[in-house]
Amino acid sequence: MNQYYVQEGNKRVSVLKYVGAFSIAASVIRMIPRRTDDLNNRLYYEFLDFYQVSFNCDIWFSKEGSYDKLLKVMNKIPGEQWSEEDRLVFKSAYDRFSKAFHAFGGDDYDMTCSDAFFGLCGTAGI
Repeated sequence: MNQYYVQEGNKRVSVLKYVGAFSIAASVIRMIPRRTDDLNNRLYYEFLDFYQVSFNCDIWFSKEGSYDKLLKVMNKIPGEQWSEEDRLVFKSAYDRFSKAFHAFGGDDYDMTCSDAFFGLCGTAGI
């Protein structure tokens, strides 16, 4: 459910977080919960569908339907695999936005970084 636990290498992760590393390379084993009618569960399954085409694990929306809306804004259809170039361009843009969002107090807002990014993309017609 978009939570990560360190089983091995917790000291390395702690040091990298302390020095402000933006990301940490790791092997991830995804534990997929059973489908329920809970909002967070529905959002997680939307994320999984998005991940299958984009291979992007950074995007996390708080509102249902946002993943499909993002795909529409990007002129993609649900289920359409992204090219390597699409992935790199999107990740680059999102990473830059994310750094700025967090640097300027984004964690104090009542939205995820992805919600803010989509709001920007949607209004800019990106």
